[in-house]
Amino acid sequence: LLIAHSVNAKDGRMAVKISGLINTWNEAETIRYAVESLKTWCDEVLVVDQQSTDGTQRIAKACGAKVIEVEATGYVEVIRKLSVDLTEHDWVMVLDSDEIVLPALGQRLRQIAETGEANVVRIPRRNMILGREMEHGQWWPNAKRRFFHKDWIDIRVEMHGGFHAAEGATEIMLPMDRDRCLWHFSYHNIADVVWKSQRYTTVQAWQRARSGRTPGPRRWFRVALRQAWKEFVKGRAYRDGPAGIAVSVIRIMDRFLVQAKQWDELASHGRAEEYQRMKEEMLGLEHDPDLAPIDHSELEKLEKAPDAVGEVQF
Repeated sequence: LLIAHSVNAKDGRMAVKISGLINTWNEAETIRYAVESLKTWCDEVLVVDQQSTDGTQRIAKACGAKVIEVEATGYVEVIRKLSVDLTEHDWVMVLDSDEIVLPALGQRLRQIAETGEANVVRIPRRNMILGREMEHGQWWPNAKRRFFHKDWIDIRVEMHGGFHAAEGATEIMLPMDRDRCLWHFSYHNIADVVWKSQRYTTVQAWQRARSGRTPGPRRWFRVALRQAWKEFVKGRAYRDGPAGIAVSVIRIMDRFLVQAKQWDELASHGRAEEYQRMKEEMLGLEHDPDLAPIDHSELEKLEKAPDAVGEVQF
């Protein structure tokens, strides 16, 4: 049996094929730069899009990316594994649409793949938020597992579950080098931070509520205070000025909201019907089932989100 191998003519190393992967949903403003930062060193750039309506797919194709559309799921983690499986090559670089890979980083990652130095790579990430590079709080040092061989990665579908090295994988952490890092351009304004906070905390609370646990107020405050210590005492977020303070306070509130929304998801079933009965009694009205509204909380609406990926099993 003859097997063909591709060899680097310069140094005799085995050439590898690398896929760049970007998940999108209405990312027309940022997708061009993400694609351009991948296509110079990746053999394939794949955009898996959740039914964008703002021209994201058109721009991605114009920049040379392959685009596959999937049904919208409400959050990206639930289709991460599906997306990785859709890539053509064994080595994968996962990039958010608001991130870019500097050329020196791309060269280093290809070197790692070709030499077999590691199966999973943690990459430093610099964060531009509210117009400022964040260097304190929980933003730096900051690193992400984004480059890996498919056989050695564990992909978790819960919100912020992320990528984890599989058992037995060889993992390395790249040095905190500004020229060999991911650059993350996020949150143009505080309204954007708050909007994403509301969306993400709702999903996280719904996922946690399925465990059946009902966290009480003591836990709400304990979790928030722990985050406050991380942000302002350990991380000294105030050193990043107004932007650092604003974002850190919202992150503290995030922790509080996840716990409170988890409690509310378990406590709120039937609440709307109870209010209806109370108002009927106060006004002397007879109960009419045909006039009763259907109670659907934001958390309940998300319950069907994982089913949006069809028959894919995780």
